[in-house]
Amino acid sequence: MAEQKDLDFTYSTIDKIFRLSMGETGDYSGAKYDGDFSMSLEEAQKVKHKFIADSLNITKGSKVLDMACGWAPFMNYIIHERGSESIGLTLSQGQAHACQKNGFNVLVKDCRYVKKEDFGIFDAITCIGGLEHFCSVKEWQAGKQ
Repeated sequence: MAEQKDLDFTYSTIDKIFRLSMGETGDYSGAKYDGDFSMSLEEAQKVKHKFIADSLNITKGSKVLDMACGWAPFMNYIIHERGSESIGLTLSQGQAHACQKNGFNVLVKDCRYVKKEDFGIFDAITCIGGLEHFCSVKEWQAGKQ
């Protein structure tokens, strides 16, 4: 797994560049076109978010933990489109600060060590494009999962 200094460089140092190119809630995980490539990237991202929220039955008042939330694009969708509540986790202080500045409840915390007593019970837990936060290839090969 990357060391904290590497995470800070990747997500904090270049944070402004990412947000300038992808917007305040930059989303660079896969989009959902379903063969309709006439959609813009933003439209396909929203289709992806809708699909995930529908699949997890996220509705008004749902409490959602978004692990490896990035700049909170999914949180933005479920809060504003669904009326849910959400806590986001990231390993990057730069991302957390940007999210907090935009009104999202995002904390710097390693997802691997979340306990029920940290935040209580959630109606849904997501991790969209952030599996690298759980285990590196070397850790997996060494049996550290």
